[in-house]
Amino acid sequence: MAFEVFNSILYIFSLILYWRKYDSFDTYFVLMTAFAFTAIMGVCFQASGDSPYHHTSLLPYLYLYVCICICFKPYEGFRLEKKLYIKETILIKLLTWVYIVAGLFAFYYTLPNALLLLQSGEWGELRNQLYQGDDIELYSSQTERLAKNVFSYLSPFGIVMAFYQLTKTDRKWYVVFLLFSTWLGNTFLSATLVASRGIVAILLLRIGLILILFKDSIPAKVKKRFVYMAGIVSIPAVIYLMAVSVSRFGEDEAGSSIFFYLGHAMQNFNENCMMPMYDFAWGRFAFSYFAGIFGWHPLNLEGLGYTGGSGFFTFLGAFYMDLGPVFTLLFCIILSSIIASFTRKKTKSFSDLIIIVYFASFFMNGVFVIGNGYALQWIMVFIVYYIVKFSEKTI
Repeated sequence: MAFEVFNSILYIFSLILYWRKYDSFDTYFVLMTAFAFTAIMGVCFQASGDSPYHHTSLLPYLYLYVCICICFKPYEGFRLEKKLYIKETILIKLLTWVYIVAGLFAFYYTLPNALLLLQSGEWGELRNQLYQGDDIELYSSQTERLAKNVFSYLSPFGIVMAFYQLTKTDRKWYVVFLLFSTWLGNTFLSATLVASRGIVAILLLRIGLILILFKDSIPAKVKKRFVYMAGIVSIPAVIYLMAVSVSRFGEDEAGSSIFFYLGHAMQNFNENCMMPMYDFAWGRFAFSYFAGIFGWHPLNLEGLGYTGGSGFFTFLGAFYMDLGPVFTLLFCIILSSIIASFTRKKTKSFSDLIIIVYFASFFMNGVFVIGNGYALQWIMVFIVYYIVKFSEKTI
């Protein structure tokens, strides 16, 4: 447990130093707090005696910490302007309504199945089917598939637009309502279809993170109202998390399962990912959606030396699966430089905000796990970025 204590001290000490330097409750502070909390939960998990990790070591924790600090560097001291002056082009307005309409269609198609699951409460049985590899029907028609894909790929754009609307003095509240309700509603329904606690937990974290990112730009009255509404939304979310935990693990084990959920990602990376892996996927993990195009064989992580089972290994573990120790470090430096090229701009355009918000959310999502195939979402984010960027210059 000594290594876990040392690991938690690294993040706590970083938070203290950051606060003394910037005295700012900002994006960097929130991201580092999330990872500090996970590190602390790792100590508690070890102290409980339930942890299966008995061979952790110092080097993986140091490596994880260094890479995380590099990735977070662009957000150090970063704050949005109090007044955002964004050029809303015709294309940006069109994309806003495409996102909303796609979200409404996705919600319409998902709601019936989600209601059946909510009424049955058979979360444990559903999750067991997923673990056993049983197929879960996600699309009932090509229209549903199209709506959900369009909504998913435009989500980074739609989320930025939702929070940007809160900063405007001439905001239209029905647009704000539609933007947030489609995002929150579809995320929650998607979680119910796969009996996921993580999707809902991360949703709550993302709302808090992006609110902190925009906090200086949102008027105090609007911000107060938003926090109040977010508190109301969090009530059914917490009830859902408790219900799924009890259904999947039973009343006696529900509490310990949450403890396990919060506390083992770093330990899993340490003991089962960094140390035992002797070969790497070289892109097959991040680009798994393109496996058929490239003729790749199905990826077997155990065949590469990974012994962790569950995919909880933080976002850095996802990078490490493909690149190994040296190239992961280099990749973090490159990724940090790319993000910094957006955060250091004196004047941020709407397209810049898409990248800034997306990667902050990506890192927050990765406090526990990043699944395979994430490269497709990255590609789509940059495609949307360049489309919006082009419209800002020409329209």
